[in-house]
Amino acid sequence: MKPGRGGTKGSEFEREICKKLSLWWTQDNSEGPKDNIFWRTAGSGARATQRNKKGLDSNMFSGDIGLLDSKGEDFLKCCVIEIKRGYSLQFDLLNYLDGTKSEGILFKFWDKIYNDGDKLNKEPLLIFRRDRKNVCIVLKPSLISKIMYDSGPFLGKKIIIGHDFIHSLEESKKTIILLFSEFLDWAKPISFSGDRGFRLSGSFTNR
Repeated sequence: MKPGRGGTKGSEFEREICKKLSLWWTQDNSEGPKDNIFWRTAGSGARATQRNKKGLDSNMFSGDIGLLDSKGEDFLKCCVIEIKRGYSLQFDLLNYLDGTKSEGILFKFWDKIYNDGDKLNKEPLLIFRRDRKNVCIVLKPSLISKIMYDSGPFLGKKIIIGHDFIHSLEESKKTIILLFSEFLDWAKPISFSGDRGFRLSGSFTNR
């Protein structure tokens, strides 16, 4: 790989995911779907830290995805998102058991975004793609259960992994991985809509 190419590929992937999430979020738009609701937020973590130090709200400055259009605000009030591209060998799930280097990197990324979600009172989402593979999304089992309220049971492919995290909650010992395309086909944006009340977590209210 040419020097600097890894960062370029990551940026391209983030833009791709933002467009797909935008089209998914606006699929029922009376004017037709739009691909410019969400966009990548380079340096978002640093901005959030600085705003927190100043006592300012950093709710919309966290994660790898930000807003271009206020129509997407409800989704980012609900979820904090991390996007990863590459790490093909390290993302191999068997590395969690038999790897000698960088084993469990998937869970390290998930652990980080999980902690961010706890701090922000948001649902964590990890979206990743290994080289020459399909895009996947990692989420909490409870989130799938709550999306089912509007979307029905998930009938696509999934991997459920049990493991020990630093968290004390029992559900944190399980991780569910879905194909991103199947998640978008299944999950209805209305589940994240503020005008319905954010039902994905009992502690969340309309904000």
